[in-house]
Amino acid sequence: MTRYVTAGELLDVLEQGAEALVLVDDRLVRGSIVAADILWLCSTPRTFEEIAHHCLQAFGPPEGIGLSEATQRSIDALLAASVLRAEP
Repeated sequence: MTRYVTAGELLDVLEQGAEALVLVDDRLVRGSIVAADILWLCSTPRTFEEIAHHCLQAFGPPEGIGLSEATQRSIDALLAASVLRAEP
């Protein structure tokens, strides 16, 4: 089962409305407050299901898109930015 973990030390988050700047080690990434929350959550390894459940509880159901697709998009963006990594 794949688990996701923050790829480095989450040093700081600056939130403005629904947007956030996240500093992980020496990488500064712009994303949503959902992405920032996922990185905080994944300071310890989490499964897709745990992340999706947490996001549903914290932010409610996404509008115009399913929970699984919204969660996967957030995870994919964080993986592409190299601030989240997948562990088998």
